[in-house]
Amino acid sequence: MIASRTVADGARPVSIDIGAPQVAAETQGVVCGFRIAGLGERWASGTDSLAALYRALLGVADDLAAANRGGARFELLDPADLSFPAPAAGSSARPADPEHTPQSLVAARTLHGADGPYSIIIGRPYPSEDGRYALCRFHISEHRPAVASGVDGIQALLTAFRMIAGLCDLPADWPVSRLA
Repeated sequence: MIASRTVADGARPVSIDIGAPQVAAETQGVVCGFRIAGLGERWASGTDSLAALYRALLGVADDLAAANRGGARFELLDPADLSFPAPAAGSSARPADPEHTPQSLVAARTLHGADGPYSIIIGRPYPSEDGRYALCRFHISEHRPAVASGVDGIQALLTAFRMIAGLCDLPADWPVSRLA
């Protein structure tokens, strides 16, 4: 697991976990698992780790919206937030441990722009020193390393994707629309 969030279905807390992207030998692609407590586990696939991770985040949003159509009461945010509900009141970032170090690589891709190829890497989200929010390092070649933040690891990842889109003048869905 690389990121999690606890949300509320009415008054009931529900945890969401996102796994690390991994190579799927049988499909010659990459998969990324995700779990929503009470709704089950699923896998999202992509041609690389960034696409699989982004599709897992989209899958969570789709599953939460489907649960609401079936009677759940998740309070969904606007589409810019991939329809994720806000964290439940009182939830907090997990304490730091060796698996949540800022240097852990989660996903990477090389894109080809007008000035040639450039690489994008995203690290594993990790708690801030005071534990009040999550941080997510990312690096775009030819730029200084940067840090995105959020109330939890999932929001920090989403913020990193948005910041990369802004810095590189890419569409909001660049992890799946820009595969070369």
